[in-house]
Amino acid sequence: MFKMDLNHLDLATRRLVVEIQLQDLQDLLEHSNRKGKGRQGDVTGFAAALDVYKTELAEVAQVLHDRELCKSICRAVSRDADLIGIALEEEQQAREDRNLALIIREGRSEPKNIS
Repeated sequence: MFKMDLNHLDLATRRLVVEIQLQDLQDLLEHSNRKGKGRQGDVTGFAAALDVYKTELAEVAQVLHDRELCKSICRAVSRDADLIGIALEEEQQAREDRNLALIIREGRSEPKNIS
């Protein structure tokens, strides 16, 4: 079985190549259906091969889509991790400020363990 190696291409170009192949395949399917040779309901070897090829291209397109989605999630997590870290630091500072304010107000020397 022939496998086209698209790994040297960037993700957007790979998706475009697969999209064009799917369009070409759709044109072939429409053309072969218009010829009308053979009995109705019979599947030729050519038609079966086109169906298998269409399934494989759809799988490749899905893998590329999934890969793009994973990269997007990864970027979002990386961005959000910094923001979450900042928010946690701000919350910790607010807790410490509150404990200090309680110490001052109550005249204690030890902070209460408040979570």
